[in-house]
Amino acid sequence: MNLHFVSEMLRCIPKHLASIVCGYQRGFRTTRLLYGASCSTSPSGTESCQHHGNGGSILRPAVSSQSPFHWPGYEKGIERATTPPSSWYKDAAFLNEVEANQTFRKHWLLVGRTDELLQDGDYLARTIMKQPLLIVKNSSTTTNSGYQAFFNVCRHHAAQICDEGKGHLDCSKGQRFTCPYHGWQYNIEGKLTKAVKMKGCQEFSVKDFGLVSVPLAIVGPWIYVKFPTPGTQTTSTIHDDLPDLIPIETMLQKSNYTDLIHLETRKYILNCNWKVFIDNYLDGGYHVPVAHKQLSSNLQLKDYKRYGYDNFYLQTCPPKEEPQQQDLAKDRLTGQEALYIYQYPNICINRYGSWMDTNIVWPIGPNQCEVIFDWYIHKDLVNQKDMIEESIKQSDVVQQEDIWLCDRVQAGIESWGYEVGRYAPELEGK
Repeated sequence: MNLHFVSEMLRCIPKHLASIVCGYQRGFRTTRLLYGASCSTSPSGTESCQHHGNGGSILRPAVSSQSPFHWPGYEKGIERATTPPSSWYKDAAFLNEVEANQTFRKHWLLVGRTDELLQDGDYLARTIMKQPLLIVKNSSTTTNSGYQAFFNVCRHHAAQICDEGKGHLDCSKGQRFTCPYHGWQYNIEGKLTKAVKMKGCQEFSVKDFGLVSVPLAIVGPWIYVKFPTPGTQTTSTIHDDLPDLIPIETMLQKSNYTDLIHLETRKYILNCNWKVFIDNYLDGGYHVPVAHKQLSSNLQLKDYKRYGYDNFYLQTCPPKEEPQQQDLAKDRLTGQEALYIYQYPNICINRYGSWMDTNIVWPIGPNQCEVIFDWYIHKDLVNQKDMIEESIKQSDVVQQEDIWLCDRVQAGIESWGYEVGRYAPELEGK
């Protein structure tokens, strides 16, 4: 696990998760703890954790080292540290109690594209981390370019309202989102417009039972949401929460990524923990010359660079001046320096040549995940069908090679012969 990835995960663990160790990342690039408030170092140099209130004293494990989630490398530098234990990759409790509620619930998540919802009334129903979402296009809303998000859940008896997928609500004809259970209806703004047979219900007002809204943000061609925390009102924007998004956006804008057109979406099921896929992406090009022979033959790997941000990890690599392959896709990696951008927790953005692709990985279970792969190409090349077909075919080869690797890693993690590994400091320590 790349240490930037670990440092994002290691924030402050909620106190009720007593079986998880709270460890300070002394010697690593950031001073954050698992899943919570930031951790700071006092002027005197003693470590303190705001979440646990240690009053400036050095943090100690919250539980015995016999805990299945204890990470013995948490207070060592990368040269001496082990990787997190295999339990982080195979225990359902770690996924369901910690990652679902902390890693995914408390961060901005990429859930769609603006080109999927172009007309007023267009909507997209998706389930993310067991949370039914409804994203709508409504130009009467002045914020977020006319996009809104709600929980796709009726406020009466909790039935999911819309089926998964895309749809259109013709507001000019009075169409409403109608719950298939008891017929409650909601307009495009999420307001409850009809509550069937509620006569006699006291202390009830339709204005208080609209769809629950979900904070939404538009970044370039992408739609992000952030799940609200019960009892609180989210007022921060995505740039408030992710100030280092600005330099990442600037890099993409300089690459003219707004001139790209979406081509295709594919979904891959991997028999591994979702973090195995992220680990593979973040190993600093370590595995590329070994596992991706054709890809590496077109990259100047000696000039591979790595940069750590608070919420992002950037890898760059220039292409070789003369690619070895001589086919329709030979120019796929040529031109500008390739950008490989990881955004915590589950987003990978790859910008290279005239292309861009995104990989969004979602956990299905502790040892299975889904990767949603989207390809984009420059608008001037969109009609070069043969070249596009060959390029996506070659990209898919790399994906299949990674799937093969990730499945093998998970098989090893599940074995009795593996508990922790080690880091390659020059490649995995930024």
